[in-house]
Amino acid sequence: MQGGTFSTATFDHFISATDIDLSELTAILKSASRGRFGASKAEEIKLTAGNSLGLPCLGQVASLKLCSLLAQIELLESQAAQVGGAIEEVMDGMEQHLTDIKGIGPVLAAIILAEIGDISRFRSLKSLVAYSGIDPSVFQSGDFTGTKRHMSKRGSPYLRRALWLAAHSARIYNNDLNQYFHTKLSQGKAYNVAMGALCHKLLTRIYVILKEGRHYEVR
Repeated sequence: MQGGTFSTATFDHFISATDIDLSELTAILKSASRGRFGASKAEEIKLTAGNSLGLPCLGQVASLKLCSLLAQIELLESQAAQVGGAIEEVMDGMEQHLTDIKGIGPVLAAIILAEIGDISRFRSLKSLVAYSGIDPSVFQSGDFTGTKRHMSKRGSPYLRRALWLAAHSARIYNNDLNQYFHTKLSQGKAYNVAMGALCHKLLTRIYVILKEGRHYEVR
């Protein structure tokens, strides 16, 4: 089975517990999981499948349903791959520099660009931060003022999600971003708060790239 997880690869070969051949399952698991799983996991799967409720009595009905679901998953994975390839082609033909930032691929860059649109409509970084919904807000109710900051829910949820994913990936490939993230954690910030700060820092760099129309570089 092309792509997918080791679980779908397993179901693609074995519909019920009675179909499972341990040696074949072990080989499939080793290949699909790139060596992370082997004989012990195969035995665990077969034992669990044998104790599953309903499958033995449902027989052909369960097999038909499972085959149908696997076919749908495979179709969606194939379509997602096609869309991803098309997006990559479009981005390759554009003069854009977001993918200069390690960890930001064509799909995430396309989402960010599409949601931001014309950067000139944002007069300042602050306005873009507010539009993305990553500006910290404070709960207020009467005379009570909350002390725990949270991420605002204003703006584009699609841009906010793309920035979160981009920040998570970018910190893996950029030491300065990773150090910034861990500095926030060392200051006692919660994980989500540290990630919010990292999103803000990454968006600052994106804003400069788009405003100045130049390649990305850490200064």
